[in-house]
Amino acid sequence: MTVKFVIQRELHASVEQFWTEIFRGEEFNRALYIDHLRCGYELELWNPATGRRRARVWPTNTMPKALARVLGDTSISLRSVSAPLHPSS
Repeated sequence: MTVKFVIQRELHASVEQFWTEIFRGEEFNRALYIDHLRCGYELELWNPATGRRRARVWPTNTMPKALARVLGDTSISLRSVSAPLHPSS
């Protein structure tokens, strides 16, 4: 049986603000994972030239119980790729 979880949040931001301040903003990601979800969080890779980003998230004893049940006892690696900040012409 396949289980799929979707977490959705509406953000009031322009497309440009989303990519520069939220997706590429380490402050936002640290606030989301550490402060609000109370997970362990570590940025492993961030290359603005290629848009590649990888972060590791792991459960802690202070995170919400519902989220801890989803993550279990293991860490997960979040990988994403976006357009480069300065695309080559």
